Amino acid sequence: MIVITDKNTLVNNVKTEVNRLLSKDDWMSIREFEGGEAMPDNVKAYRASIRDESNTKVAYINNCLDNDCLIAYQNKSFTKIRNGESSIESIDMSIIFLTKDPRIDEHTTFTLDEVTEE
Repeated sequence: MIVITDKNTLVNNVKTEVNRLLSKDDWMSIREFEGGEAMPDNVKAYRASIRDESNTKVAYINNCLDNDCLIAYQNKSFTKIRNGESSIESIDMSIIFLTKDPRIDEHTTFTLDEVTEE
């Protein structure tokens, strides 16, 4: 994994991922805005959660005081469970959103492992 230590690049990566995730449902927002069928509440909640998670990520990145903080954030470990089998992997938290899309029935879950500050 490539580690990025430039805050602006990390923030832009977060915003790019948010735009990608939200663009899938933009048509529903436009439809509702133009007087058509309302966007389902679960989709509205999902989109709000993505925005909230994005704001949290950007705040964390901007509050990092050194490269070690940025590197640790991008190399967070997690436990992946798929079909009952678990594995510990590394994840770039700056571009991974843990908010689940309520319309997708996935058999994969992620649990972030505890990280201790030294």
